[in-house]
Amino acid sequence: MKIKFTVEGRNPVGMSRPRKGKYGDIYMPRETQNYEKVIGIYFMTAEGFRELFHRVKGIKSPFIRIDMQCYFDSNIYADTGNCWSLLADAIYKTLGLPQNVGDKNFYGTIHKPEIDKQNPRLVVEVIID
Repeated sequence: MKIKFTVEGRNPVGMSRPRKGKYGDIYMPRETQNYEKVIGIYFMTAEGFRELFHRVKGIKSPFIRIDMQCYFDSNIYADTGNCWSLLADAIYKTLGLPQNVGDKNFYGTIHKPEIDKQNPRLVVEVIID
């Protein structure tokens, strides 16, 4: 089963490192959290999401392929490996996968980043084996 969706309107964001707060608490930067939520919304509204969601729920440990293409508005852009990590986390959380399903169940392709000054975006294809 395959779902394709595009997150438009801004440069793709990479996964940031957790930060230590003023009182010693650990948190993820707000930009990372917000972009993860945006990806989740686009993923949930993609055609075929509901069917994919129910299909994954029936599999104990699904293998999920994620192919990603980033389009940035300038030559200064986020590391695409970190973009892929953020994307995988967003899909993982959106599908509500159990804790024992981790990075070992995700694989895929990170295509060479492209420059599109008029339309920065993230194009994603999710395939369940």
